[in-house]
Amino acid sequence: VKTQIFELIRSAKFDAATSLVMAMLESNQNDAWAWHNLGVCHQHTRQLREAIRCYRKAIEISPHDWSSHHNLGFALVELGEFNEGTQSLETALTIREDLEVSWRCLFRALIANGESRRAMDALERLRLIAGNDEAWKIYQEEMPKAAALGRRIKSSSDAGR
Repeated sequence: VKTQIFELIRSAKFDAATSLVMAMLESNQNDAWAWHNLGVCHQHTRQLREAIRCYRKAIEISPHDWSSHHNLGFALVELGEFNEGTQSLETALTIREDLEVSWRCLFRALIANGESRRAMDALERLRLIAGNDEAWKIYQEEMPKAAALGRRIKSSSDAGR
């Protein structure tokens, strides 16, 4: 069943994957893998609050799963919850410090939140992992994304006032 769920997620068939994961959870509420992948389905369908709930449940069951910490951080950052999001990303990186994807996401979150000194530290870690040329490429790719994220979060918080 896990292989089938994985293939459905890879094929962007999130409703079908969600149904199978929910069936798994009906028989075992303590399946961190199922909670994580339910979170993935919710995240891909932009149900970020529900994804966050699922990742937290997965972490509660399996606290050393770097991927749940990473995905939780990513979802929180997407909602503009930078402090908690960066903490989750940093937790993922204490579990597996070689994760380029987590360093990249952390860099973007820190730039979007105006934390340039910490962002440059994250970029330096990326440079050590990926090399100078790749780090420069990541910097060029992530800066516009970080700026757009910061503007989107700011405009949504301004609209909420």
